[in-house]
Amino acid sequence: MITDDIPEIARARRLGHHADNRIAETYSHVSGEIHQRLLASLEHRWHTAPHQCWHRTADRPIHARTQ
Repeated sequence: MITDDIPEIARARRLGHHADNRIAETYSHVSGEIHQRLLASLEHRWHTAPHQCWHRTADRPIHARTQ
């Protein structure tokens, strides 16, 4: 989200965090435009990420295999 220039307050709220700065937490808000930009950037990253399939095996609890 930092790479996509999403404002700090929007990142914090999306992740369920609170801002350390009480003034920023109280007076900042996430506009509809910022919210849509955040969702669009996350969806873009989801759809363009390398596809991996996670498997469990006896010798390795979890490993990734690129398909």
